[in-house]
Amino acid sequence: MDARKEAKLGLYNNITTLCANNAATVAAIPAFANSATQLNGIIVAIRSANQVQENMGTGSTNKKMAKQNLVDLTCIVAGGVFAYASSIGNGNLKAQTKITPTALAQSKDEVLPQRCTDILAIATANQAAIIPFGITPAILTALQSAISDYNATITDPAIIKSKKKVATQNLTALFKQAETLLKEQMDKTVLLLKSTDAGFVEQYKSLRDFVDPGTSATQLKVTVLSATNETPLNAKVFATDTIVLTTDANGVAAFKPITPGTYNVRAAAEGYAEQTKNNVQIKLGKRSQILLKLVPSKQ
Repeated sequence: MDARKEAKLGLYNNITTLCANNAATVAAIPAFANSATQLNGIIVAIRSANQVQENMGTGSTNKKMAKQNLVDLTCIVAGGVFAYASSIGNGNLKAQTKITPTALAQSKDEVLPQRCTDILAIATANQAAIIPFGITPAILTALQSAISDYNATITDPAIIKSKKKVATQNLTALFKQAETLLKEQMDKTVLLLKSTDAGFVEQYKSLRDFVDPGTSATQLKVTVLSATNETPLNAKVFATDTIVLTTDANGVAAFKPITPGTYNVRAAAEGYAEQTKNNVQIKLGKRSQILLKLVPSKQ
């Protein structure tokens, strides 16, 4: 994803954050609120498609990334359906969608895709009802793609190259979908809020002023090593609570793209004490690198 798309994604993130922080105002116009929910779903789908595009390759690293993406998306969908089931008192549906990332990640290759497919089928059967819980058609499409991508890593690595091409096409389509949603729906319906919250409308208009940054990609490269012998660690790296990557064989997690801003980057590895580097500044179109050395935890 180039810097222009990253900037667009940052714009979408800022708009959904503005809506989330002004939930009462947004709820006054159901059409606008529904569009904001759809935009959030498109953001999730864009991140998923970009992860496929950036990490397509061969071998265990690609499989590891595809699995993490599949587990993350499945848990998002299952969580939304579970919340819906809880709201209507459907115990059977809650039981069907009660999963944890750890249990899902520990599933064998021949089991994981089917478990995720089952969750997708349940979500699809309740598609209209779960939109208010944040599970949009775009997220379901992203999950279907993630299932296919993971299957490719365990069945036929030769088709990975073509999968990357498809992911690139998906990205283009998703950005077009987001732009259409903003221009034809949100930009129009937000005006209905002017009489009740003019400040919100002005903030929205300000965020919609897009500045093209050029073509350089915004990245954050995090290397996680053992403080004892500086060997690479298999660690989870958190840019935020929801933007998480697993390090590769070299102890590196590359957030590409990442929205410009200030982050508290945290790394966690089994047998080691967590470490956080606060106030990491990520600038548009720049490549940032940080090194985290973890100390073995006391037994």
